[in-house]
Amino acid sequence: MKTHLSIDQINIALMVSSCAVAYLLPFELVLISYAFLGPAHYLTQISWLHDRTYFTGEKWAWIPLGLIVLALMALTTPGINFVLMSLALAICAGLALAKRWVVRGAIMVGLMALLLSMRGIFPPSETILIMLLPTVVHIYVFTGLFILLGALKSGSKWGLASFAVFVACGVSFFFLQPSDFMLLPAFTTNNLNFFEPLANYLAYLLSFGGHVDGQAMLGFLSFAYTYHYLNWFSKTEVIKWHQIPKRRFIVIITLYLVSIGLYLFDYKTGFMALLFLSLLHVVLEFPLDIITMRTLGQSLFKKRVPAQGARPAP
Repeated sequence: MKTHLSIDQINIALMVSSCAVAYLLPFELVLISYAFLGPAHYLTQISWLHDRTYFTGEKWAWIPLGLIVLALMALTTPGINFVLMSLALAICAGLALAKRWVVRGAIMVGLMALLLSMRGIFPPSETILIMLLPTVVHIYVFTGLFILLGALKSGSKWGLASFAVFVACGVSFFFLQPSDFMLLPAFTTNNLNFFEPLANYLAYLLSFGGHVDGQAMLGFLSFAYTYHYLNWFSKTEVIKWHQIPKRRFIVIITLYLVSIGLYLFDYKTGFMALLFLSLLHVVLEFPLDIITMRTLGQSLFKKRVPAQGARPAP
């Protein structure tokens, strides 16, 4: 009798595999995954989001968000970038959470004011929003929230198990040191500077008294980026590859091959050339992230209602 693995079981295997390789090759894996899996992820996810009007109900939503990403790349002043990222979040929240423009406007203005005031009250919020939101929050926190929400919706024990494994894999890098072996030392040392500042900042932020260093955080990033991409490609029923229009699919394949060619020619050239798509797919996903947080909060609240003695929702 044949037994078919569920998507949750497959994802657990992908998590454990990604984590194991991240421990063995913490320096190379993040570079390789970002270069070879990243572009395919950006292109296919942007296509998927476009077909769903970016979860805003507005097909033109990519225009203001794309302009903000261009401004983020052109203007490198932290203060300006904080304002731009706050603006992107405010626009996405307004479009995702309401349909009437009066309500949308109120959400946008309110969230923008909240974020700007937060910067004055808590200065580290600037670095968190600029550096961590498009990276660690995007690839690890929201991936975890998507897994948790899917498990709660399906009621699957394997789904909850996959969430537990995902958290355990990430947390393990705060207790176990990955290998310092380099398979490709010349390639690695020449290009690791793209990820070292983020790893060092994470180590500084979450050092736990000096027990966590940049090497451990590079291992964490290797796991988080690799599984983030593999998790996306495992969702064949969500992406529906066979439904992508033929012309668009050809464009995606062509752009992907060009991207790989650029990375093979020179990693820095590929990184800079793909930076726009990398940031764009993060920003275009904001509405989905916001809806996910709202839905997850509602799901958790509903599960608590019976324990409070109230009637469960019909």
